[in-house]
Amino acid sequence: LLAEKQGGSSIVFASCEGKARDWLALVKDIGQVRGGGTPQFVNGQSALVPEELKKILCDTVEDVRQ
Repeated sequence: LLAEKQGGSSIVFASCEGKARDWLALVKDIGQVRGGGTPQFVNGQSALVPEELKKILCDTVEDVRQ
């Protein structure tokens, strides 16, 4: 889940397999994301606008798939 918030973006990862923290770690530095949570559910905030963060997320997913 990616949403616009004043001055940036909010992001949420949910995983019944317990991979939410792993996914957050993949984008934390490059997406300027700070946040945390449980292995099943994390949330974070970024100063990047949603369009920028969405591109980073898509590029990261593509890299992981290869």
